[in-house]
Amino acid sequence: MSGAAPPAKLLEQHVLDELIMGTNSSSIVSKRSVENLYYPNEPHYFRYFVKKYQRRAPLINRGYWLRLKAIDVTVQHFLEKHEARKKKLIINLGCGSDVLPWQSHARHAALCDGVMFVDIDYPDLMRKKRSIVQNTPQLREILGQDFIVSEAEESHFILRSERYCQIGCDLRELGKLRAILEELTPLSECPVLFVAEVSITYMDTQSADALIQWASSIGNSEFCLLEQLLPHGPDHPFARTMLNHFDKLNTPPKSVRQYPTLSRQIDRFTSRGFQEAKIWDLWQVWSSEDFVSGAERASLDEIEPFDEWEEFVMFGRHYFIIHASTSSKYKKESLQRRNDSVRQSINTQVSVVKTVQEPKRRFGDAFAPEIRFEPCGEEVDPTKQLSLFGAKPIEFGSYTLVCGGVGERQESQGQTIVAIDIDSQDRCNVSELCWTNNEGITPLMIGSSVMRVDDNIMVFGGGATCFSMGTYWQGGASTISIHNKPTHWKHSKPIAEGLTRPQFMGSQRFVSGTSRSQHQGSKEVDATITTVARTRLETPQQLRDILEAAVPVIIAKTDIGDCVWKWTSSYMIDRVGHDTQVVIHECQQDSEKMDFNSKNFRYVTESFENVIRRAEAGHRVYLRALSREKPMDRPANIKDDFPGIASDFHLPNQMDSIQNGIFSSVLRVSGRVNMWLHYDVMANMYAQVVGSKRMVLFPPSDVGHLAFAPGASSSSLDVFSELRSSRMNGTHPHEAMLEPGDILYLPPLWLHAATTAAIPSIAVNVFFRNLNSGYAAGRDVYGNRDLAAYEKGRLDVGRIGKSFQKFPMETRRFYLNRLAGELELAADGV
Repeated sequence: MSGAAPPAKLLEQHVLDELIMGTNSSSIVSKRSVENLYYPNEPHYFRYFVKKYQRRAPLINRGYWLRLKAIDVTVQHFLEKHEARKKKLIINLGCGSDVLPWQSHARHAALCDGVMFVDIDYPDLMRKKRSIVQNTPQLREILGQDFIVSEAEESHFILRSERYCQIGCDLRELGKLRAILEELTPLSECPVLFVAEVSITYMDTQSADALIQWASSIGNSEFCLLEQLLPHGPDHPFARTMLNHFDKLNTPPKSVRQYPTLSRQIDRFTSRGFQEAKIWDLWQVWSSEDFVSGAERASLDEIEPFDEWEEFVMFGRHYFIIHASTSSKYKKESLQRRNDSVRQSINTQVSVVKTVQEPKRRFGDAFAPEIRFEPCGEEVDPTKQLSLFGAKPIEFGSYTLVCGGVGERQESQGQTIVAIDIDSQDRCNVSELCWTNNEGITPLMIGSSVMRVDDNIMVFGGGATCFSMGTYWQGGASTISIHNKPTHWKHSKPIAEGLTRPQFMGSQRFVSGTSRSQHQGSKEVDATITTVARTRLETPQQLRDILEAAVPVIIAKTDIGDCVWKWTSSYMIDRVGHDTQVVIHECQQDSEKMDFNSKNFRYVTESFENVIRRAEAGHRVYLRALSREKPMDRPANIKDDFPGIASDFHLPNQMDSIQNGIFSSVLRVSGRVNMWLHYDVMANMYAQVVGSKRMVLFPPSDVGHLAFAPGASSSSLDVFSELRSSRMNGTHPHEAMLEPGDILYLPPLWLHAATTAAIPSIAVNVFFRNLNSGYAAGRDVYGNRDLAAYEKGRLDVGRIGKSFQKFPMETRRFYLNRLAGELELAADGV
């Protein structure tokens, strides 16, 4: 008889697989929300997998930001650790629509040489992903020139190239999976990082454990797993809400029941072939400088208001990330941090607490249940014990009880009570009151009101939004009855005695979405607009003088060919071709301002005739021509891309000296749009042919005043609306108005934005190298990659910053500011 599974069993498994694939849709929409809001200065890739943008609530945005950050830092550590290795594999298990390969290339380009990214998921899901990648130029770029697309149903390789591969395979079929991966490269000969972000938990636990065991057997392998936790069991309000949510979706996380705590997850990996494992819950990730710097945490508050700290802490405590390795080369201090992370501070016990949903009278028999307090387990740090947010203090005789709240300790999840006693000598004694059994539901003292009634503590209401899983609401009232209250809390565990009186340090500032940069510069000198000089170019020496001065100049009414009078709309359409397809930017919103960071436009493929007619009519369209043959690999060249009109344009003879350094020549067609503020690394000549263009330019020294994030070459600042406002204080704007026949010389790194003054605007932009060397290595289709020294310097800065994270903040700031001063001296050539 055949060993195949019965049809009913196969159907059941197919239905489950479909449900699991469905979990991808919700998470990708949330990640798209994060991408749009929190990564304005990076290319946006999730947008291609989400049909309709939905802005999520701040709590969800911040939670997904933290998940993405944890994965990104782990991947970066892997790349840095194996930077010297020629070949590396990063395998995303159950990848769904995640964009890890593209984000890694965008953020860590210098580290991605020799890296192959492999996406693995259900075949149907991978085919959908392949279709999107193939039809999206920004995603297709990673494939390079040579890639293989397999349409055969029996082939597991959905898409294959040198840097990126898609595999459709069931992760339970480990023998088949290994054979497929061995076709890519011998697994034992290169380091491999497996990444699984809330994916293998939907498998049955036995299969997930087998996958982890198998991953440890292939040689030099590492495993990054991000999943759910149940640190206080399945009955904690957050945990219960989370589990109910997934149960309703028919996709319960399975591993969390068997491995509910950090220590159990450590054992899970170290008992299955991994030599070492580091683990953090996501609140520890948020609090760790190894993952998120203080500056990053502060910067998030500038993006959108946030006041859900209790819920955010609970979310972080119920998710973890583990980084396991078959090698035991972790540093000693890293292992110590890992041990600190999994150590249980207190072995608490919970006793009966009765919740009354609809009490018949205000105080009475309905609140009779009693609670006795017994000694807790081991001693804990009193500073951590009192590090609470959202707690409710009440006076209880000579004691102050601090009820609920969330805090630095993993146990502080809204269900603890701490007693503080100030003695006659002004010394502070701190004790935790511990439940004696677990026969009832402990009230959640978050968002609740707490008061004393005789020897009872009454908790009214309370609840929390449990991330994206729903809301927990604690209706009615609960009573915590202190039946045998002694004078000095004999049935409590002393945490510390003789401490100095605690001091109120103030409440956290509520931060609005207004950027600090909007309030800076009030003491700066008012900006004065300088008109860009106009000149005639008569000799080659004049051009050399212009280039040496490195200041924008309009070379007026110069000879750029017959294009000035020939390039009518009809002529260009006839010569280029009515149906020739080009990719344009089309503003999505009712605004002329294009913003590269927020991506308030979309890429649309249209016929050249439609583009010209729409620009002529004043539509919000913009064409920045790409190479016709190889748009992802080759810079634009008007001679190759538009041969029918190329001969009509040329640079004046006096510019022959730059001919050998020309990098690209780009045809630009604009309707009524504003081009975002940005800078170009290469020098360029902007030749206006039809219509007119207004440009505002700033010298490179103004970059710190114009909202350019570190590492970004584009800003969201609308200089045209802000030009005469106090926002421009401290800057040195230059203004240029270009008419047909004018050429604007744009020196490298001059920040500039453009708007169409007379439609349509048609121009040819010629970029040329003004340096003999130093440009970014590898492909640079747009000519806008920063210099190689800067890209390397950013990696060095990251390493330097990380090396100081172990020191106190004041020490860290002291030395890093001194290093910054040395860099300033180096910038001045000292």
